[in-house]
Amino acid sequence: MKRYNRLFVAAGITAAAVLLALTLLPERPKAVRETRIRSTQSPKASRASRFGRVEYYQRLLRDPATGRIPEDIRRRELAFARNLPRAEQRLAKGSAAQFTWKSAGPTDVGGRVRALAVNISNSSTVLAGSVSGGIWKSTDSGATWALKNTPGQNLAVTSLAQDTRSGHTGTWYYATGEFDGSAYDRGARAFVYGAGVYKSTNGGETWTELPWAQGDNNPTAWSYPTNYISRLVVHPSNGYVFVASHAYGIFRSTDGGASWGYVLGGVNQGNFHYYADVALTSDGRVVAALSNSYWGSSTSSFGGIYVSSNYGGSWTDVTPSTFPSSHERTVLGCAPSNPDIVYTMTYAGGSGTGEDVRYHKIDLSDAANNADRSANMPALDMNMEG
Repeated sequence: MKRYNRLFVAAGITAAAVLLALTLLPERPKAVRETRIRSTQSPKASRASRFGRVEYYQRLLRDPATGRIPEDIRRRELAFARNLPRAEQRLAKGSAAQFTWKSAGPTDVGGRVRALAVNISNSSTVLAGSVSGGIWKSTDSGATWALKNTPGQNLAVTSLAQDTRSGHTGTWYYATGEFDGSAYDRGARAFVYGAGVYKSTNGGETWTELPWAQGDNNPTAWSYPTNYISRLVVHPSNGYVFVASHAYGIFRSTDGGASWGYVLGGVNQGNFHYYADVALTSDGRVVAALSNSYWGSSTSSFGGIYVSSNYGGSWTDVTPSTFPSSHERTVLGCAPSNPDIVYTMTYAGGSGTGEDVRYHKIDLSDAANNADRSANMPALDMNMEG
């Protein structure tokens, strides 16, 4: 009897253990019935689904003017697509990544190339000017170069221009002197002293320093207009030469550099403008930029952007209303395709971050179209000097 009692107890314990184990097992997930998406083209698709598909494509492809899908549109669409330029064709026309670049020289010679010009009469002839290396000339598209300065001439080239008039293409000019440039001495930025304007009448083979523009030979003083010239341009209609002088403003020669006149700036004295620039529109107007910062003070009422329609005889202030109230160097760019459009990039001073660089589009025909496009500028760590 006792044996049966023990078996009964053991069977009960086993049953209880099995029941407990079954209770603790995780619940088996219930089968989830997937929602079946039926194609609208399926024979089993509902009538509403099929009509919905037709309505969707009709709204997507219809002509908004007529409310109908144009006849034969698929064939016309494919024919149009075949005439579209391919990606590689677009890149070949508009991306520098498709070009192979290599150094054209001259090699083993120091100095930054700041001025470069291709002879309008012969594209194989190229002249290059270095801030500390003088004028170099190549007659074989850059394969070989030759220095065209003599030892006694100033080598601080900042700008270079050709007289492009018929019968005058052998005449060239270059300007000298970089203010607050990239030269360094004992950790400090140094001025690259200039000595005025040089002229060549034999295609850049030999150069002569123009008397008025010789400077005062004093690299420590700003006492002469041509100590530091940032830009030189030659008017294609009459050969007038314009120079942008740091500290002074804009000067003009109407006789090939024999004499010069002061045509734009605060006063005809030094240290009135830190920076200046000059450019020509495609229809012959002269555009100039003057900084309102100058030596010994912070602002000048003569700073801004100006345009002349009579070769520098008179000037009109076209400074945009959104131009920075305090501005240092401005560089100019005239659109070749539209003589009314001028672009300006301006360093407004400060820490040299991108927030201090301003970019404007100026419409010379209608100031209402001027645009401040500074927001499109990338962050730049720069100080536009020199």
